[in-house]
Amino acid sequence: MVCCICPTVLLLKGRKARTMRNLNIKSDEAYELAHFIAKRKGQSVTAAVTALLKREKGALTKDELFAKWKKTAEDNWQRMTPEQRNWDYKEELYDEYGLPK
Repeated sequence: MVCCICPTVLLLKGRKARTMRNLNIKSDEAYELAHFIAKRKGQSVTAAVTALLKREKGALTKDELFAKWKKTAEDNWQRMTPEQRNWDYKEELYDEYGLPK
């Protein structure tokens, strides 16, 4: 699935221009799901997708994010060789005064 957010400026007669953003979802499955949910709930597709995104955002608590980041770090640590784990970056990146080289 590929998504992109593209700002579009709408020019309204006698009013200030406003920017609208488009969300292009290049997935047939996502398109069908969004339209199915919108139809069942009697909402616009925009309203249905917004509600679902808000619900998903609420589910991502700080604790869940921390647990995901910790797991990622642990997975990365397991993939590293002993040489990579013991790399002294300070010696290569900083001079004797602690300033970047």
